[in-house]
Amino acid sequence: MTTLPDIPQNSLTCTLTVTRPAGEVANCICRVADWWATHVTGPTSRPGDRFTVRFGKTFSGMIVSERTDQRIVWTVADSCLPLFRDAAQWEGTRIIWEITTGQGGTRVVMTHAGLTPGLECFEDCRAGWGYYVGTSLAALITTGKGSPGCGIFCHLAGGADRLEGILYYRNDPMPDPGRSLFVDVRETRGEEVISAHAIGVYDRATFHPGRLAGEYFMLLDPPETTKSHSLEDIFKLLNY
Repeated sequence: MTTLPDIPQNSLTCTLTVTRPAGEVANCICRVADWWATHVTGPTSRPGDRFTVRFGKTFSGMIVSERTDQRIVWTVADSCLPLFRDAAQWEGTRIIWEITTGQGGTRVVMTHAGLTPGLECFEDCRAGWGYYVGTSLAALITTGKGSPGCGIFCHLAGGADRLEGILYYRNDPMPDPGRSLFVDVRETRGEEVISAHAIGVYDRATFHPGRLAGEYFMLLDPPETTKSHSLEDIFKLLNY
């Protein structure tokens, strides 16, 4: 891949190839609320447009710096990642989309210029971008339906175990995944939940975020992935 000017080495990249025309792909990228976040405000299609992507208290304000069928650039004008010590580490970075068409289809390379391994959020952001570009955006382009998020991918770990799920801010709209397990979060380390006030069974009909002791709650992945862990086991896993 040709090195783009003014991009720090080791900036995070994601790549996908689809069998759709470049113009259609570019239009899908600009439909930010259809593949990235359900809470997007502001126009996202033309140079000079300003929009904000929000996941609870986490947000990034973008300026559309360039927009063609071959190249789209968003500049992060302001950002807050409150789960990390440096909440402003995205500010001044750029999200660059290069779209090229060849015999194998249309290739998309997304480079988050300035998001490098030296940043605290790098590994968590790599996982997030991998899903939203490689899975959700790809699905929007190929099937017409993406999977934008309203929470933040997270995990809890202790000993040899690792359980994954989604982190929600207590003022977010209540998710409806059916029945699952929830963690009333006491403390995080980046996007890892490291201690809990309490753990219980999540049921949207009876769940009241005002009763939470913490600002965030985590919903664990569906019960079949955690069936070998009792509530007591998970609580001990977090607070060992």
